[in-house]
Amino acid sequence: MTDFLSVIYKKFQIDNLNLNGYNIQDLYKVIFNLMILNENKYYKFKLLFEILNNDFYDKILSKEHLLFLFCKIQNIFYNLKKLLFIWKLKKSKLVVNTDLQLNDISLYDNNVILIYHSGSKYLFKINELLKIIYMSLTNCDYFFFNKSLCIKNPYNNIPFNKSNLYNIYIFIKNVKISEIKIEYLELFLKFKKYNFDMSNFFYNNEHVLREYSIINFLNNSTKFQIKTHLLQMIYNFNLKNFNNKIEISKEFPEIKLIQIMKPYLYLYLSSDLSLINNIRIYSKNLLNDKLRKFQQFNPQFGRKIQILKFVKDGKIKKIVKFNMKHIKFDIFTINNFMNNHLFYNEQIINEEDYNTFNVDNTFNVDNNITDDNDNESIDNTDNNTDNNIDNNSIDIDTELYDEENSTETIYDRYD
Repeated sequence: MTDFLSVIYKKFQIDNLNLNGYNIQDLYKVIFNLMILNENKYYKFKLLFEILNNDFYDKILSKEHLLFLFCKIQNIFYNLKKLLFIWKLKKSKLVVNTDLQLNDISLYDNNVILIYHSGSKYLFKINELLKIIYMSLTNCDYFFFNKSLCIKNPYNNIPFNKSNLYNIYIFIKNVKISEIKIEYLELFLKFKKYNFDMSNFFYNNEHVLREYSIINFLNNSTKFQIKTHLLQMIYNFNLKNFNNKIEISKEFPEIKLIQIMKPYLYLYLSSDLSLINNIRIYSKNLLNDKLRKFQQFNPQFGRKIQILKFVKDGKIKKIVKFNMKHIKFDIFTINNFMNNHLFYNEQIINEEDYNTFNVDNTFNVDNNITDDNDNESIDNTDNNTDNNIDNNSIDIDTELYDEENSTETIYDRYD
């Protein structure tokens, strides 16, 4: 406010006017002093609005000249602030010139933005910066209740200024949208719609944040967390389908189980946690239908098979396999694709032939799994002979038994 006051006094020394017998310099000084005495920096606009809408001031001053003078002072004030910012920007040091993967980047690279924050300059790839914003806004607790966090600079853990957020928005308007992940961009633009007011944004988009939270859980959770929900989903299905259960061996490889069942888990979480009623109903009906078809296609899915075979030197080789033959989750089998943009089908939930719910493509749920110990990888190799059937098995354990000391014979056994 002291800078604003200095501009006022300097301006009054230039514009020493008289109007209707009143000393304009003194009268305006009183008005502008009232503006700056209040600690709220926006009070000056409120006071100006009250004066311009009060007929009493028509007799003692020119409102047109008051408005002109106010705008002139504002223009000088903000030009000085801009000049000061440019000086600070030139004098400040570039402290980060790598992306979040520690690869060198330059200001002249595509989609690289310069952020001036806390007296230093930082370079960011715009997609990484939007991901930080996305993860902060969609943060939730274990029960999927949204707990949005303030957006912080990852290098100093200090919240970004609102001016930084607006600069990001201006930068996005001039960048190639194709190089930005669509869900990051979509959520950021929603945030901007409410002028980056987090409270207002949350109250109007809680249902959207819940949908993103479900996807984040599937993409970023550990194997243990995902498997826990998968087993709960199967348990709930078996309660309602006592004669057609899905029974999974306890030794079934959890990575393969998660890969196969992850799309079904998305439906399960949406049917239980979504705040949008239509999505809950649709997901619930579709999940029941998909799991029934899954179980009917191969009732023995998930069973452990042990096979003993004679090998050389009078020994027996024990091979443990698992039944993994399953029907794949639907991939856009729309019967009326060329015309479905012309109408809205209110009975979509009950139509069995409308199988368009592709989790992997539509909702960007990754089939990558975060390992609890970060030391396992996922084998995505499938021996498929049919686009709709995944029929493979893997050897889990192999042991050699001495024929003379072993009492077991060759057999197939299901657990």
